[in-house]
Formats: sequence, structure tokens, C-alpha cells
Amino acid sequence: MNTDRSPGVQPPVPPPATDPRQIQPSPESYARAIRQFAASGEPDKSRAVLERMRAAGLTPTRDHYGVLLEAYTRARHIDGAHQVIREMRADGIAPSDEDYAQLVRSLARAGRLGDAANLLEAMSAEGIRLKPETARDLLAVYLAAGKLRIARQLLGQVSSAGLTARPADYDGLLAAYLKQAAARPVDEIIGQMLDAGIIPAPGRVEAAVAVFVKAGDLDRAAQLLDRIAEVGAPGNAQAHAHLLRGYAAAGRLDDVARLRKRMQAVGVPVTTVHRNAILAAALESGDLEQAWRAAEDLAEAGQVPTTANVQRLFNLSMSASAPDRAAGALEWMLILGMQPQPGHVVAAVTAYVRGGRLDEAEALLDRLRRAGVPVEGRHERLLLGGYVRAGRIAEALGLAERLLAAGALDQRSIGTLLSRLSGKRPEDAVALLDRVVAAGIAPPTTHAGDVISTLVRRKRLDDARALLERLVAAGVPITEPRYRELMWEYAKKGKAAQTKALLELMTTAGIDADDRHHAAVRWATGETPRQLGEEPDTAVTGFDATGRGDHVPQGVSADQPGPGPAEPARGAPGGEPSPPGESGRAEPAAAAEDQSPPPAEPPAEPASVSQHAPPAPAQPADQDEAADTAQEETLVEPVTPPGDVEDEPARPQADEFVMIVAPTDAETADARLDEWLSQRGITRDDIPVDDVHADSVRAFGDAEFRRYRIRARWVTEHPPTK
Repeated sequence: MNTDRSPGVQPPVPPPATDPRQIQPSPESYARAIRQFAASGEPDKSRAVLERMRAAGLTPTRDHYGVLLEAYTRARHIDGAHQVIREMRADGIAPSDEDYAQLVRSLARAGRLGDAANLLEAMSAEGIRLKPETARDLLAVYLAAGKLRIARQLLGQVSSAGLTARPADYDGLLAAYLKQAAARPVDEIIGQMLDAGIIPAPGRVEAAVAVFVKAGDLDRAAQLLDRIAEVGAPGNAQAHAHLLRGYAAAGRLDDVARLRKRMQAVGVPVTTVHRNAILAAALESGDLEQAWRAAEDLAEAGQVPTTANVQRLFNLSMSASAPDRAAGALEWMLILGMQPQPGHVVAAVTAYVRGGRLDEAEALLDRLRRAGVPVEGRHERLLLGGYVRAGRIAEALGLAERLLAAGALDQRSIGTLLSRLSGKRPEDAVALLDRVVAAGIAPPTTHAGDVISTLVRRKRLDDARALLERLVAAGVPITEPRYRELMWEYAKKGKAAQTKALLELMTTAGIDADDRHHAAVRWATGETPRQLGEEPDTAVTGFDATGRGDHVPQGVSADQPGPGPAEPARGAPGGEPSPPGESGRAEPAAAAEDQSPPPAEPPAEPASVSQHAPPAPAQPADQDEAADTAQEETLVEPVTPPGDVEDEPARPQADEFVMIVAPTDAETADARLDEWLSQRGITRDDIPVDDVHADSVRAFGDAEFRRYRIRARWVTEHPPTK
């Protein structure tokens, strides 16, 4: 060891020894240590460093807490991050929006979207407002959590700051509100997108317009389409279709026309959807002409209307009394492969028939048959009634034959045809009755009896008896007055065998004979001396004040009174009545046999009847000729023989007919019948065809009237209800 030292030179003094426990780390040292452990993914060690810092008497700053919060969030240690936030508040340090944003992101990455959203709501409640940039970054978190209201608020902050959110966030929020059909938020979000230069997808635009239309905000829908067009987006055909339908539902035809022009301007093709929307608008407005122009526009474009539009087009045509247009709608139905409803066919045929356009009605039915549409019997029965009313008897008979062969000829149609035939063409009426009976169809009793009565009046007694026998043999019930009428005609001619045969036929049919019938037999056999007495003064033709019988206003033709005993004739031995047509004056017997009593003056008619009666023209000189002429045009129930007047009650029997509509024009008569039925709460369908008569009554001249009679029980059993 060299101990030599230069004189005067002192050796260096070593530094004094230092106690490591006495070294005090700086706050920066703690921050570096916290950051080091955070970077290695050890947030708990970072927290331990922070605790030692506190133990050393140092207060952590925002930077220390920020590093520790980052350590926990990076490690997805959510509870630790929450604890850091709480400690910051305890130390009087307000977490920044970025601190919260770190925690929110951490929660979102951990899949705890609900916690993330709740944390942001808590921030908002504390008045902590995120920076627009931070709000933009966290928008997706709210969307994912379904917190649409908060997400919408954040997007508003972003837009107000002039920032642009991610396109996916715009679209996601828009889709969510479209699903809720919330018109106002949808409009707001689309406006923010367009302001940011982002054009919504065509599907979103279509859905938005649909939402506006459903909400009834058509003007907002139109404004949206205008804004989309202004930014250069291609025209949206489906969106325009929604708006067109909206205008259609609201009946805004002017807006429909303007929108169609706008579509052409922006290059949107007018498709079937658009044209049907235009048609729907016209239908909604009730404008038939405009609706048909829209329908023709469809046809010219080679397009077809929708099923709903066709049905509405048919209904509108019918309500406008346009059967040609209604038939055109039926043609559309056939083109579309639709099966027209039976009610549609009935309505169209009825409109043609009521308008007297029978050929068009038949042509329509033919077109439907060729198209494979089943034409029901009721459709052709409507046409049959029209033929009868128009006097086209040959066509009516031909159609009746087809209906009979198809089993579709009903009692009402048979009665309608017989009513016309029995007056002018009794041979055809008899032939029809025979064919109907042979087919197993029971004809209406009243109308069958009318044919018999017509034959009797024309003095074709044997034909009338043969028809009566055939009807009875077929089980067709014939009323008692028909038997009695024919019996007295035979009795007047002294044909006892035929008179007795009729009496036997009547009793066999279940009708009890009374003195009126036996009196006819006694007259026919000569038991009653044919001493002529005074002409009966009790004969009545017409409607008496009680509403009985067949009232016919003066000047209107009616049937001759039916034969039958009147009252005991003065001068007739034994009180036997004189036969109708015989007087107390001595006349040749041959002349007396065929003489028919002149029709008596009808009694004064009730005010309710006479006020609708036609004026009475001059009476012709030849009463028999007038009666024959009238009988060809009218069907009225034969009047009960004069001799029955004494025995009949003051009120009509239940099965007798009373007149409820006086003779007037057909349209007025139908209206009054419907009014009478309505007052009693019943309809025509409620009344059997045998219980109501529609009689054609011709005045002397060319005027023809219609009256309605009904069985008395319907009057008594159905008093007016209103």
C-alpha cells in the first residue's frame, strides 16, 4: 500500500452514507410506476402504487387517477374503473367527459351496454355534457343499448357542432325510428343526414314516406321527395306510389295530377301501382267519369286494375245508375280471372231490366256464360220478368222453357207470365200450366184460377172444365169461386151433367158445397122453375167501403161479375133465385141463356183510393166489347155472385183479397207497395206469391195502370208499426 502523499494534499472525503428509507419519491415517480404497471396489464399493482402514494402523504392528482382509470378500462376491469371514479369524486376531483368516455367504452367492450347507457344518463343528470367529438364516438353505444332518445340527443349535439356522425349510426338510428313509425324523429334524422351530405338509402326513403302517409302528413311526405330530388338522388317509384295512395285515400285529385307530372319530370316511370293509386283516388272522390278515365289509362298502358279497384268501380257505376259501366267492370273481373259475385250480376241485370234495356241484359248474361261464369236461375228470372212487362211474350216463353228444363222456373216467375198470358193468350197460358204441372211444379193457385176464369168468360166452358180437372188431378188447389163460376155457366145453359160433375169434383178436392152450389144444380136440372123475375138489384162490381172485392175506378175496365144466385127473385116459386142475367120481363129462353148482366155502377170509392185513380173517360156504348177488351189486359179475381152479398160478413175473410194500392202507373204502384210493406215491417219476400196480386188495369184508351191486392189476413195480422 502506498502511503506516500504529497505534503499539503488531503484525500477526498467520501460522501456521507444515506438511509434509503429516508428517500421520498416525487409525484412524477408514482405516476411513472402506475403507468408501468398499467402498461403490463396489472391494474391492481397500479392501485397499490397509488395507495403507497397516499400513505406517503401525497395527494393523487387528476393525472394519477387518469392513468389508473386507463389501466382498469384497458384491462376491462369495470368495477375497478367505477371505484376510481368514486375515489376521484371523494378527493374533490370531477371526472372529465373523457374519463367517463373511457368507462363507457370499457362497459361497451365488455358487452355491458345497459350499464354503459345508464352511466351516460347519470352523467347527463349531473350536468356533465360530452364534447361533440366524444358524443359522436359514443353514439353507437346508445344505439346498441336501444336508448334511442339519448342517441337522438347525442346526434343533435354532433349536428349542431357541424360534425358528421358515422353513416352507420345515422342509418341505425333512422331504422330504429322507422320501425316505431315515429314521423317527427324520422323527419329530423333524414334532415340531419341530408345536411351532412348523406343520402338515405332508397328503402329508407320509401319507408319514411309510408310513415308520413300513415300519419296523414302528406305534405311532409311530398317535401321529403322534393328534398331527395334536390340533392340529385334518383326518383323513388315506390315512395311516389305510397304518396299517390295517400292522396287517393284523401280524395286529393289535384295533388294526384301534380304528383304524376312531377314523377315524369324526375324520371319515375308510371307503373301499374301508380295508375291504380290514381284510379283509387278518383274512386274515393266518387267521380265516375274521372275513375273511368283512370281505368282506361290502365287499359291503354296494357295494365289492369287491382281487385279492390274493380269492385269499387263496379259499385260506383251501379250507384251512378250506369249499367254499361258496371258491365265494363264485370269484364275487368273476367280479365283478372275474378269470379263475379252473384250479387254483382243481379245488380247489373236488374239495372238493365229496369231501364227497359233487355237486349243488353241478355247480351251480358251471354258474355258471362261464354266466360265460364255460372249464370244462376235468378239472373234469368229477372230477364223473364222484363220480357213480360215489355210485352215480349214470345221471348218470355222461350226463356221460361229454358228455365223449366233447368229446374229454375219458380212460382213467382210462373205467376208473372200467367198474369200476362191469361188475358191475351189463354192458349199459351193453358200450355204453360200443363208443362209446369208435368214438371212437378205447383203453379200459383190464384194465377191458375185466373186462367180458368178467362176461359169461362170467353165461353170456352169445356176447355175450362178440362183444365180444372187436370189441375185438381195434379194436386193444384183451386179456390171455390172458380168452381162456382163454371158451375153457374153450365147451369145457365141447362147442362146438368157437367154441373153435377163439377160439384163432385169440388167436394172431392175437399171444398164443402153449400146452397149456392146446390142452387146451381137445381137450376141446371130444372128443379127450379125458370120463371123470370126482376133483375137482381144487389149485384156489386168493385170495391165497397169496407175494402172488399175488386174495386175499379170509374172509367177503368174490370171483369164482368161472376155468375151466381142473387136474392130470391120476385116471382120465382119456392124462393129459388133467378139465375144471373135473367130479368122479370118475358124474353125468349135462348136469349136469356147467354145474356150476361151489365156491370153495375161501382159504389163510391174511399178517398184513399179515388185520389190516385185515373180520370174516367167516356163509357163506350158496347159494354160487352169493353169488358172483353179489358179482360185481355187485366187479371182480377172474379167477383162473388150477387147472391152472396147478403150472406157475406161486413169485413173481408182472411183468404179474400183486398186492394192496398189503387190503380196507378207501375213505378208509383211499386213505390206505394214498398211503402205499405215498410210501414208493417215486412218485405215482398215475406209474402207468398199466392197471397199478393199485381194486376194490370187498362183504361178505355191506351193508358195502363197497375194495382196491388193482398190477402186480408196480411192486413189484419200486420198492422202499421210506424
